[in-house]
Amino acid sequence: MEARRRIESGEQIGARIFNSGPFFGNARNVCPAARTYRDSCEHWPADMTDQQIRDRVDDWALRGIRGVKVQQASPHELLIVIDQHLILSGQVEPGTYLKRIYD
Repeated sequence: MEARRRIESGEQIGARIFNSGPFFGNARNVCPAARTYRDSCEHWPADMTDQQIRDRVDDWALRGIRGVKVQQASPHELLIVIDQHLILSGQVEPGTYLKRIYD
């Protein structure tokens, strides 16, 4: 994050740095047994409230992340993360998530 600060302030030449936090959702590298967003794991419990998701995103934003990676989050959970106004990347079920969100 120090390099990002130096680049943004003009002290150092370099590419823009968009660092991200951990995966949000049931990422298989964190939750190997999870196969869909309906599955629960210690990292991303299926019964997380909307506020708990917002708090988790906000906590990482305060640490300086610019974006989040999402894998196997429900459409509803994905909307909550999008509403936090960070850059979003990740793997979602082809053709279902964004279609459901924007319909």
